[in-house]
Amino acid sequence: MSSGYLYFSIFLCALFTFLTRILAFLVFSKVKPNPTMDYLKRNLPVMIMTILIFYALSGTEWHHTKGIPEISAIALSAALHLKTKNALISIFLSTAFYMILLQSIF
Repeated sequence: MSSGYLYFSIFLCALFTFLTRILAFLVFSKVKPNPTMDYLKRNLPVMIMTILIFYALSGTEWHHTKGIPEISAIALSAALHLKTKNALISIFLSTAFYMILLQSIF
């Protein structure tokens, strides 16, 4: 494959991705918000956080000090989410905290 073919393929993928995303905004900007979508917009971050917590704890061994990083990261995540109400901050900072605990202390 030539590099021109690859560049053209990447350009087409980027163009179609952009067009499909802008099309959704153009089509749905005139539609009245659905109560179900409002409910999901309010509650989906908490639902995702709950799923992530159960997934993270499913493989945890609970003897000695094995569960301390997980519990600490979950507590930090809950505190951050209650304080900031921002799911991205809660997820990223608690994940970074968890990885730092695993790599440096435990």
